[in-house]
Amino acid sequence: MSNNSNLFFKFQRDFSYEDRKQECTSVMLKHPFKIPVICELHPINYADHPPLGKCKYLVSESLTIAQFTQVIRNKIKLAPNIAIFILINGQMPNSSQTMNTLYSRYKNTDGFLYVMYCFENVFG
Repeated sequence: MSNNSNLFFKFQRDFSYEDRKQECTSVMLKHPFKIPVICELHPINYADHPPLGKCKYLVSESLTIAQFTQVIRNKIKLAPNIAIFILINGQMPNSSQTMNTLYSRYKNTDGFLYVMYCFENVFG
């Protein structure tokens, strides 16, 4: 279980631990088979790419990282020559891992799974 005490995520800086924990608990009571995810753009890409319009997602437990990456790609409408990478706790998870597996391993003590995404131009 991760504490993410460095407050690397804007969501953690903007909301108190108590507020985040309460929100997550409320969401999980309403949707017990969904994973609460905070997904933010990695700071290295701030100058080059706009962030997603929202950072909170509620995803199926069985969704794989590959599928989640495609959801993000579709929301941003990335050009084909831009690769997207997902990081959890500073590591790139295997694309076949399910959100449930990652949640059980990396969820924050506030109840959210924190995910960063970043981009790389792969053809140039």
